[in-house]
Amino acid sequence: MMKNTFKPFLFFLLLGSVFVFHSCVDQDFDEPPGDGAALDITPNTNIAALKALYNGGSITEITDDLIIEAVVTADDESGNFYKKMVIEDETGGIEVLLNFTDAYNDYPVGRQVYIYCQGLYLDVYNDVTQLGGGIYQDNGSDRLDGVEENLAPSIILGGLRNQFVTPKLMNISEANLGDLSRLVTFESTQFIDGEIGLPYADAINLFSVNRNIEQCNDGGMILRSSGYADFASDIIPAGNGSVTGILSAFGGDYQLFIRNVNDVNMADTRCDGSSGGGGTGNEVRVDISQLRDEFNGGASAAGSEVKIQGTVISDRIFQNFQSRNLTIQDGSGGIIVRFSADHTFDMGDEVEIVVSGQELSVFPDPDGGLQVNNVPLGNATLISSGNSVTPNVITVADLLADFDNLESTLVEIQGATLTGGNTYEGGLDLTDATGTVTMWTQFGAFFAGDLAPTNGEEVTVVAVVGEYNEPQLSIRTTDDVTVTGGGGGGGGCDVDEDWTGGNDNNVIDALDWVTFDEEGTESWKYSSFSGDSYAQVSGFQSTSTDIKSWLITPAIDLSTPKTLNFNTIVGYWDHDPVTVWVSTDFDGSNVLGATWTQLNPILASGSDVTSGNFSDKVNSGDVSIPGSGTAHIAFVYEGSNDANNDTLFRVDDIQVCE
Repeated sequence: MMKNTFKPFLFFLLLGSVFVFHSCVDQDFDEPPGDGAALDITPNTNIAALKALYNGGSITEITDDLIIEAVVTADDESGNFYKKMVIEDETGGIEVLLNFTDAYNDYPVGRQVYIYCQGLYLDVYNDVTQLGGGIYQDNGSDRLDGVEENLAPSIILGGLRNQFVTPKLMNISEANLGDLSRLVTFESTQFIDGEIGLPYADAINLFSVNRNIEQCNDGGMILRSSGYADFASDIIPAGNGSVTGILSAFGGDYQLFIRNVNDVNMADTRCDGSSGGGGTGNEVRVDISQLRDEFNGGASAAGSEVKIQGTVISDRIFQNFQSRNLTIQDGSGGIIVRFSADHTFDMGDEVEIVVSGQELSVFPDPDGGLQVNNVPLGNATLISSGNSVTPNVITVADLLADFDNLESTLVEIQGATLTGGNTYEGGLDLTDATGTVTMWTQFGAFFAGDLAPTNGEEVTVVAVVGEYNEPQLSIRTTDDVTVTGGGGGGGGCDVDEDWTGGNDNNVIDALDWVTFDEEGTESWKYSSFSGDSYAQVSGFQSTSTDIKSWLITPAIDLSTPKTLNFNTIVGYWDHDPVTVWVSTDFDGSNVLGATWTQLNPILASGSDVTSGNFSDKVNSGDVSIPGSGTAHIAFVYEGSNDANNDTLFRVDDIQVCE
């Protein structure tokens, strides 16, 4: 439903409060104030008493003429707190919801604030008490709204600056509901082994991430960071020390939110006396080829005090590689690393791995890939992200002749064809002028059911060299397969689009495609993740309350029957936003003047979401295109009129073929 805000007392409050404000503070500054100005305002309650007014069942309006004085302990400057600030007095802390951003310009950390509370509202979200400016309707339920920007100066008055609160020093095990929204410090604290060297959050896809901290001889807690935080891509330190942040809760678990990375000071040795990241800190880096030579010489375990470093060339996201395995390559060669649990490293990550004393073995024995086996996650450290490895251009004959040196490296084979099936699932034969090798796709890979170019098209394939009883190739995503020539097997494709080559976050401008925003300004845009590209649209945090966006294919010749096939993904599902339509009278520009008939493909929905708020790829099935003449297919996204919850939707691998 549309968002409606109710503030029945604010008109009268505005008149009275503006008078008080202008009698105390001159806002016409030639320059920003230094330490601010003291305000002649007398508070008549405190945060603890204010929080006690919540009636325990529903959003509670504050009807008494109450004023609190507090100090800002967290603002929105870093992006880890969105449309909110946290304030604290000697009795406790509370979140203040705001309906605007960049509030830190007026209410930075350390600024004294006075809040006129009459006409505001209290609510409790996952045990955390919040103060807001009104109520809005969300699918028939009341939700607490923020204080509007134009009203904030008369409700939240800023006084002296640099009035910083001393954090409460406590142990993790001492966390309690009474200290929620307070600034706290935990000492003798470190991140768990498996998260050393990882980023605080996902800055590429803007996802929030939970990391885990632990205190020596005490307990553990979640440290949660937003993907929008300006420190999201910063690397988690390996040492031990103090961490300061706002104590919060969600789903029955306590959480800590830092304001910025200056809240984390971990220069000391870890609880076990190590420097972190596994090993002793005295390891010598060796080339991967040296490790392979050691095994080939008859050794079963890596030598003492050694580590390897290289770039991840495998992919974990699209599940064509085992979730505990990664393939890493340096300038000398590559090797499989099998961890003791699922890892979180992505293709292009530069990783350092301590391999001292680890088992070297082949799987399957005796004709499998060489691996460093059962490596603790804490032995691996992320050095950097976004790196690339240039594949070695070879022929199939080259691969078979020099397999021992090429195993677990990235190669490119040009001028080849694929045969043996219609989809990627299972083994396809990749053949060039010199020979044939198997290209294997796991049955559980996201793209296993995608249509493969097996109608005689000439292709270039980039893949990781592996062995499973015989040499084989494994692609990371379908972007690793590029059609470079037409096929001779009959049946062509009028549309074959996987969205490679676009610039992320730019509106789709592929040749002969049409984008049209019927309502709102949220368009279909290019996006990519872990090597896979797609068209994406989302109404999340949009400034448009109404959204209807069209993505329309190039012309389709229906002189012969054509079939539509594509894949979809939903993220942060809130509603089913996309429908698919066909028109045989669309002129290429007048979208609303054409006649559109709805098709009924299978689309990703909320029931397909498995983990991490995203679904796997869902295949549409083959959809026959009705009509004759020339047709266009349209993917139409409609928002739910809830900018905080609109579903993210991706469409990929669109093919219209005979």
